[in-house]
Amino acid sequence: MVNGHEPDIDSRVAAVRLMDDGAIALTVQLSNFSPGTPVEISGYVTQPSGAFARFYEVSRVPFPDPASPDSPVQLMVSVPATRLAENEDITVIARVAEVWSTVLERDVPGPSAEPWAASPTEETRGVSPPARARATWTFRRANRLGQLPPAQWDE
Repeated sequence: MVNGHEPDIDSRVAAVRLMDDGAIALTVQLSNFSPGTPVEISGYVTQPSGAFARFYEVSRVPFPDPASPDSPVQLMVSVPATRLAENEDITVIARVAEVWSTVLERDVPGPSAEPWAASPTEETRGVSPPARARATWTFRRANRLGQLPPAQWDE
């Protein structure tokens, strides 16, 4: 087990395509994310000769093919043009993480509001005088479990 979960042996970069314009198209296979969930995909492509390209994309996990609903789904990720050597192997380091957004409402300062809160680490380091918070935002109410509606998430 990894962090309380079975290892995800079906998620991987399944294919890399070098396009005519030098751009790279990655096919990322996912198996443990719910369809429609926003995910952040980041990493880099490298070759022994020194070619290197970073990538970052936020996308939604597609719904599985109804003909094979238990099969892993695939996302396409575009990587900007770089000079890959066609005759060398490629190493791809990729991270995929679930993404969520939370709406926090601005607190109205009041007489009982604590002007600052120091962590135990700050207190033991003797941070003095403490900085005062000029504004505070707090999660107050759930909207789709604290998340923005899908239509607003992509804006």
